[in-house]
Amino acid sequence: MLVFMFFGCTNSSIEIADNHIDVLAIIDKKIITVNDFIKRAEYNVRPIYCSGNSYNDKKIILNSLIAEKIFALNTNLELKNSHIDLIEGRKEQKMREIYFNRDIYNATKVDSTEISNVYHNSKKKFHISYLTLPKKDQLLKIHNLIIDSSATLDSISKYYFNLEEVPKRKLSFIDDFSDEMYLNFFSNDIKVGDIFGPMKIGNNYTIFRVDDWTQTKNLSSTNLKNEIASLTKTIKQTKSNIKYRKYINRIMKEKELEINPDTYEELVENIYNSSINDSEKNNIKIKNLFINKELKRNNFDEKNIFTLDGESWTVDDLNNLIKKNPIELNSDWDMNLLKKELKKIIIQKLEIFFVTKEAYKNKIDSHFLVKQEESIWKDYIKSNHLISRMAKTAQSNLHGKDLVSHVLNPYFDSLSYEYSDKIEINEYKLSDIKLSKIDMHVFYKNQSHDLVVPLFPHTTSSLKQNYLNYN
Repeated sequence: MLVFMFFGCTNSSIEIADNHIDVLAIIDKKIITVNDFIKRAEYNVRPIYCSGNSYNDKKIILNSLIAEKIFALNTNLELKNSHIDLIEGRKEQKMREIYFNRDIYNATKVDSTEISNVYHNSKKKFHISYLTLPKKDQLLKIHNLIIDSSATLDSISKYYFNLEEVPKRKLSFIDDFSDEMYLNFFSNDIKVGDIFGPMKIGNNYTIFRVDDWTQTKNLSSTNLKNEIASLTKTIKQTKSNIKYRKYINRIMKEKELEINPDTYEELVENIYNSSINDSEKNNIKIKNLFINKELKRNNFDEKNIFTLDGESWTVDDLNNLIKKNPIELNSDWDMNLLKKELKKIIIQKLEIFFVTKEAYKNKIDSHFLVKQEESIWKDYIKSNHLISRMAKTAQSNLHGKDLVSHVLNPYFDSLSYEYSDKIEINEYKLSDIKLSKIDMHVFYKNQSHDLVVPLFPHTTSSLKQNYLNYN
């Protein structure tokens, strides 16, 4: 059912075509939802003056978010290309997230047998023997040989691979392993002697045998109901990830990618010399291939880097994709490894490109949460620009808490009075919110943009709230 909610302001009204939007505050035509408030407060470290869970803490947090909005409304900043790329990248990442949740996650079912198996297996530490090879078909032959004959993993390892002993390890639920391994192993009713695989782990494939297991303590002290709920969510997310991978494989299956070897070699050399060589950082994030202007010499940006389904992509086309979806490299890579890994990265970014196209086709760009994502990041950038400008023009060298107290608080008080008839808050919802006192930074895993939300806005420490109230 589609629900329309209207929140009247003195000069305008806001219409939200979504039945899951819990609005906490309205500033002119900008919105702060309860979820926005919680994420901005919980997913990054808050300043000491609002780090608790008292009502005063929550008033300062809300004022900080309101200040960010009205600061953004009062700056004439013309966004740089890098800002536009960031906002567009954030928008499209949110589109893909919503598309995933709507078409895959929400359609994924978890049955009671899976839950029971995962719950019992999560209490065990498995002792396994394994064999790892680079090619899947080799391990399939070994797996079938073990199943169909008297051959064992031990005998095959000894006679075919000259191993005196099969490699062994321990495996438990808290270890880091692939989605495929999770579902094919932990969701089964496991018996000693069972053979699993081949499964892709890293760049290789593995088959393994369960030799034994020992019982472990409960994962947590929470009650059984909460633990089962958490496991169910994990199972659903994992199954959804596998379905998503299959969906991407279907999209990419018929596509033909032909990389131009000469341009690719030149690109690898340019990236290595400008970003990796002599870098002091372990992980290097690249948001623009042409930060070094020298890379545009001889019209390098106009050269064909690859052909995809008969369509030529220039280095500049690839760069436009990277500017919205930054790539991460490792400073330990030599030229040869970079050459190998960069191809994988390009394919990953092309997968993102085609999934985003599907999201646009499904009009996900008009979803409220996508519009909200754009608004939040744009306001964050504009507000920070204004604060930076005010800090530079302050009479003394103020920063941090002093800048907030002596410069930003008076400015916020003035603007909040000016906008007082355009700001509405729901005090009941604000008082009902429960916040943790634990400092956290929360990140996305395996996404182009890792921060879930912008950093907490150090815009005001004011408690004053002379706003309109709605219930």
